[in-house]
Amino acid sequence: MEGFLNFFSKDYQKLDRRKESYNFIESFIEKNVESWDSPPKTEIIAKQFLDEISKISKNDFAFLVCHTGYIPEDYAPDSSQETLYSKLVEAVVCEWARRIGFTKSSLPTQKSSTEDVTISDGELWIVCDAKSFRLGRSQGAPNVKDVLKHADISKWLKKYPEDSRVGGIVTFPSQHDWSSGSDFYQYTTDKDLPTMCLYYEHMAFLILSEIGKAEIINTFQRYGEIFPKILLKNQQNRDAYYAGIEAALFGEKIASWREFEALAMLVTSECALHTYDVLKARVDFIHAEVAEGFENIKDIEVLRGMAIEAESKRRTDGLCKQMDRIKKFRNLLDEYFD
Repeated sequence: MEGFLNFFSKDYQKLDRRKESYNFIESFIEKNVESWDSPPKTEIIAKQFLDEISKISKNDFAFLVCHTGYIPEDYAPDSSQETLYSKLVEAVVCEWARRIGFTKSSLPTQKSSTEDVTISDGELWIVCDAKSFRLGRSQGAPNVKDVLKHADISKWLKKYPEDSRVGGIVTFPSQHDWSSGSDFYQYTTDKDLPTMCLYYEHMAFLILSEIGKAEIINTFQRYGEIFPKILLKNQQNRDAYYAGIEAALFGEKIASWREFEALAMLVTSECALHTYDVLKARVDFIHAEVAEGFENIKDIEVLRGMAIEAESKRRTDGLCKQMDRIKKFRNLLDEYFD
């Protein structure tokens, strides 16, 4: 728990405070969307959200960034809820960029064929693809094409003056990473089109350590030195990529990053446990509701038990699959830590 004092604040030693942060984006949506009968006013809500997170403290914002990127399990795929949540994750990335010195960063209003976040100080331009996924998705890691289409980075950059194009950034939830190597890291080690991947934990550390725009720009300018050749999948390119990018970004603060990394792993694992527990609570509630519905049926006890089990399974099958996937693919704690 000492790590919270070193990096965040004593408030985050309290489980309730951490849970409040884990639920922050979802709670904001609940307060600002009265009905889902019609599509929400996404652009307006995103502006309101940006205004709210711009006012929270550095430590609170860094904790939020650390565990962001995980879509709530009870949002239906491709639903208005999922779309809005993903947009607010992009807003978190935009606010992060502003806080580290890219003060002209924005969320493009164009509906398609553009970056999620435009990172800029008004003179230099970085295009950003902000990723968010469900913890309960059916794969441990996503398909590469769902994370990065490298040609898109080049296409998005072409909108800006050639001498002011810096590169691309993909922000990525670490619990969905590949275990060793991936074609994805061939793209992120291509010096001809520098595309940096940052975990949300990396971004939180940059905020807390006051590492900012200068270090980001310098890392892009040194991309050919950091990665003189593309690292192939069979070269365990995941670990090699992060070794190079972390050394370049964090410099003399690399030891502090290692300390923070261990704490951040606890935070994201606890966030996964919290998601799992929310699902389990829903399963238990539905089971109790079904049992109550059969309470007045005077029939053979075994038959009643079978009916309860069958109806519970029918109504909770999807939730249980998500819980199983979280346990199979993600790091989560056995219990909340003191």
